[in-house]
Amino acid sequence: MSTFSIAAWDPVRGDWGAAVQSNYLAVGALVPFVRAGVGVVLTQATASRPLALAALAELQAGQGAARALACALARDDRPAERQLAVLDGAGAAAAHTGGACSDQAGHVAGERYLCVGNTLHPGTLAAMAEAFEAAGTARDGELADWLLAALEAGAAAGGDRRGELAAALQVARRDGGFGGDNDRYLDLRVDAHARPVAALARLVALHHLYYRQPGPGDWLALAGLDPQILGALARCAGVTAPALQAREAGVASVLARWLADHNIEHAFDPRRWQVRRELADYLSVLDSGSGVPSKSSQLRVSKQ
Repeated sequence: MSTFSIAAWDPVRGDWGAAVQSNYLAVGALVPFVRAGVGVVLTQATASRPLALAALAELQAGQGAARALACALARDDRPAERQLAVLDGAGAAAAHTGGACSDQAGHVAGERYLCVGNTLHPGTLAAMAEAFEAAGTARDGELADWLLAALEAGAAAGGDRRGELAAALQVARRDGGFGGDNDRYLDLRVDAHARPVAALARLVALHHLYYRQPGPGDWLALAGLDPQILGALARCAGVTAPALQAREAGVASVLARWLADHNIEHAFDPRRWQVRRELADYLSVLDSGSGVPSKSSQLRVSKQ
């Protein structure tokens, strides 16, 4: 399994995460194992779920990354074919690349992150590390965005020599999942796509729209939106752009109803007549090229 991946921890928000891309179907089901407060394990080349779970269990029991890796490899009968990487709950990293792994295989470790890959174009791992460090230092967005930046940089540097097919991104946060009773803050997969990292970026943007808590700078005055974006929103809601700008009677309820139908009612503040920045970004994507799709095709996610 020729793959490049990254594991990382953000101690500020308490997020543990991993991202992966490969020319291998549904790679997100095989490589990353992430648990809030415990750490991250990556298994690739010849992936092994039992070994990954064994390393994760050692982390859960309080072992550090190096000890967890050693304990998992001690039970492996094919270590020469493995890449196994561990990032513990304190951000320490340890990795193993077997001698039988494909060329251009190895890892790059930094402060609270670890990049791993095999069968790569030269420079892929270094590009990932540089992009992750730059994004994390700027703290623009959150861990999911920094992991995505690393994948994008890896792909731009050449990535998997065989091409690309699938990508995935996971972030675990204590009580951060839907309903607050689990740690699955973000768990997104693109199992087969011509441009999997780009498709994953779109899913991350949608996740932010649905689930990320907005800050003061995340709201835009609806009347001041770019005319193209305002027009897209008007067409989606079934009203006119002038009616939105003028805050005509009944427009707020119509817009709120459309947003509620798509489970994103929180993206509109009728008191301040503002919308979430992520909604404007999403409408910009929809309105590019062939125009806005029909209402029935947009943002359709069932309530759970």
